[in-house]
Amino acid sequence: MKLFLPLILLLLSAVSAAPHQSPEEEEEDYDVFDDVRVTISAIDDVISWAKAHHYLLIVDFLFSIRVAQGEVETAVLIGSQQRRPPDINSRLQLLQEKINKLSEIAFDKPTTKSQYYDTFVPLISQKYHISARYPSPRHLPTPLPPHEAAPAHYPATYDEADSDRCMVEIVGSKDTEKCQLSQHCYTQMTNEKSEDYQLTHQLLFFLLADMHGCGEQLDRLCQSDSTSLDQLIEKFVVKTYKRLPSILDSGRYDLFMEMVFVGQMFNYQDFHQPSIRQLLFLWHQPTGCYNEESKTSKKLQLETKYIGRRLFADELIDDKCSEHMTALALIVLCLTLNHQLTNSPQLYHADHWLLFGVVLLFLLLYVCFRKRKLRALRYSLVEFLGLSGERDRYAYHYSDPYRLLLSLGAW
Repeated sequence: MKLFLPLILLLLSAVSAAPHQSPEEEEEDYDVFDDVRVTISAIDDVISWAKAHHYLLIVDFLFSIRVAQGEVETAVLIGSQQRRPPDINSRLQLLQEKINKLSEIAFDKPTTKSQYYDTFVPLISQKYHISARYPSPRHLPTPLPPHEAAPAHYPATYDEADSDRCMVEIVGSKDTEKCQLSQHCYTQMTNEKSEDYQLTHQLLFFLLADMHGCGEQLDRLCQSDSTSLDQLIEKFVVKTYKRLPSILDSGRYDLFMEMVFVGQMFNYQDFHQPSIRQLLFLWHQPTGCYNEESKTSKKLQLETKYIGRRLFADELIDDKCSEHMTALALIVLCLTLNHQLTNSPQLYHADHWLLFGVVLLFLLLYVCFRKRKLRALRYSLVEFLGLSGERDRYAYHYSDPYRLLLSLGAW
């Protein structure tokens, strides 16, 4: 019994140490969901806009729909692990239904049936659960490597057709298998001197390679060059991060959005800063879309003391909305949603304390049942739980406290 009382006191202290919140504190906890509600509303607006223009959506927007399907599905699934207000779960479920309906309409319209569409069917035939694929938060190295200014004139090393061909080598087509990576495309996509749209396209290439099962093959090629795929990703993400302020100042908002997208998709926390998120909502149009004529006088203040070709083809819809920028915004909004839902300690602390209490309880039971004097209590507990049929078997099977604890866990 010498250990019995201390363990009881330890268990009680754990319960008393668990956060007991006043109504005011609970309201503060729910502040995180205010941001979530805003993000859900923004995604809903984009989906409504896309549904109204579904007959005009190009292949690149269809890819963004697949990402949105996967991300919202992930947001719904992780709800069982969190403390959420009921309206959040219901709104997410409605949003999931709305995106799935948009997918059915968008992928069934005859205007998408073109040679370009046929080429990229494997790209848009699956949902992309990017946040689930990269659940662990990543951080840029501190301090960042010395800043290298972007060259005044950047000679493009590959064109749109070349880039499309390399994407097809990764995802495959109706005539070719996936993961047929040529030396030419490997060289282009790992070129460390790339800038602007080519830089963002390289990171998308790495993502697609991983999501379509070509990651190990690409990593082996990188290792033959004395590097690794993860090292290249980090190097390119660091360069992308450094370029953000100058790209914003130059007014190339679509490229800025691309850079945020490729940084977020690998779950780099530096691309989820509030200042970046505020710009995203600032560019949101009343119709639900985004356009490149968005004006902002706000300077990007990154929260750190260290500081060609589009990723997608573009079309301007009749309401002056940029389909390219709206597609990117849809992806960034969905990645932002899962970041908000998975990076607040307020959503999980109850589960952590419950697990701590369960571990202490099992430890307490183990010590308790080790004592011969408490054998009668052990038998009584076994009989109460109905873990076995005959008392004779208790003495054999449950004489070992470890066996009893296993049985209790199964019960």
